[in-house]
Amino acid sequence: MSQSVLPMTFRLPGPQWRQVDPASVGVQGAAFFAARSVPAGEYTPTISVSGGPRQDAAPLSVVADEALTLFRAQAEDVELVSRTDSGSEEVPGLTQLMGGEVTVDGRRYDLRQGQAMMRIADVEDPSAVVIVIYTLTSTYAQFESVVPEFQQFVASARIGEAGEQ
Repeated sequence: MSQSVLPMTFRLPGPQWRQVDPASVGVQGAAFFAARSVPAGEYTPTISVSGGPRQDAAPLSVVADEALTLFRAQAEDVELVSRTDSGSEEVPGLTQLMGGEVTVDGRRYDLRQGQAMMRIADVEDPSAVVIVIYTLTSTYAQFESVVPEFQQFVASARIGEAGEQ
């Protein structure tokens, strides 16, 4: 997803978050990526925005399954903790929470990855659909404290408004 596909704006949830070039940290497919400041040696929570045009009529549950498959390729012992439909008939949504383990620099982390997904159809051409996926990744221990910040970030998003992020 890029601004040329779907312009959007949002606000970072506080000064502890900073925008990072996704490519500089090896992240592919993200239109936006932010990292939270943490003490040295702790896992760095991240927020990303990804997605793009979807040519098929697949429901969000299929998109969520694809995201789960991707997380399984990146982590071990992955489990789907929860999945809930949300949104409205006009803009369907889905939230899911996944858990898994990764090893970074010899240290093992118990991760949680929360996602909020939206299917947005063009008003003039309902067959033209864009999927937007907001993702929060943190450790299990950090998750409860960063979820409100993630919710604030998602709530600030405005689709169709170009501007500074």
